[in-house]
Amino acid sequence: MCCYHIDGYIKETFFSSDRETKVTTQRISACHALILQLLLALSTLAADALAASLHCKCTPNDPCWPSASDWNSLNHTPAVSGRLISTVPVASVCYPSQTDYDEEACNAVRGNWTSWPFHSSNSASTGNPAWDRACTPIYPNGTSLTGNPNAGEEGCSIGNYPPYVVNATETAHVQAAVRFARKWNLRLNVKNTGHSKGRSIASGNLSIWTHHMKDFQFHEKFQPASCHGEEAIMAATVGAGTHDGELYAAMAEHDALAVGGENTDVGVVGWATGGGHGLATGEYGMGADNIIEVTVVTLDGNIVTANACQNEDLFWAI
Repeated sequence: MCCYHIDGYIKETFFSSDRETKVTTQRISACHALILQLLLALSTLAADALAASLHCKCTPNDPCWPSASDWNSLNHTPAVSGRLISTVPVASVCYPSQTDYDEEACNAVRGNWTSWPFHSSNSASTGNPAWDRACTPIYPNGTSLTGNPNAGEEGCSIGNYPPYVVNATETAHVQAAVRFARKWNLRLNVKNTGHSKGRSIASGNLSIWTHHMKDFQFHEKFQPASCHGEEAIMAATVGAGTHDGELYAAMAEHDALAVGGENTDVGVVGWATGGGHGLATGEYGMGADNIIEVTVVTLDGNIVTANACQNEDLFWAI
């Protein structure tokens, strides 16, 4: 069995704590009423905080949104080096109203629309049309693949897809995207393959596409940083863009196994940090159980290594 170390991922974490309240038998009813009132008050506060947070980030419709020259400057910084992508829905080639209309290219899109690898290899697209119906492929008569006869008339728009994506292939690209989002107060999301539903796309976001971060290193003996005196174990370090199928193949070359999902197109990092149930879980545990160290870019743009011996709160949250 092989545990794995995960490199180059972003995770925002939240912590909560519980308080134990002791009450006497005679005051149970009164306490229940008080607790109910407190819960209602807390619910109201939480709702207000959520409403405020939904409006606190800058969107493309706001004056605070970066100008075209600001985005161009980001793209030409040494840390990004031309890896900024202005999102165009992949099915826009099917719509005569779009400048990139191409019927031959549309045939290819329609033929691959139900294939997950087709979407995971695109910087913004996701494989389930229910997550975003703003630009579904259409037939020449204007009917969409999902059966909407008016799709051609309704046209193609960016919908919930992020308007800009940084195609990250190294940690510096991730840092640059995080720092730009922080500077301009933008929402931020991460996509590898797009299997994680609505978390992979978000309207008005700057997205970080980790799909090409394919680093892999096998360790016969690996010891997490700062864990002095602990026994070294077999492990593999994988990049944030590694798929389950790629991990299985790389591990097989060393006659070793790693816990992973059933769909070989699913990203290892997203799967494992979401819990990670797979065929080997009964024998070796969940994906999250097999993470022994992570190297992450935090939301202040810094690189942090977390494991059971350093930055423990972050490690256990992940």
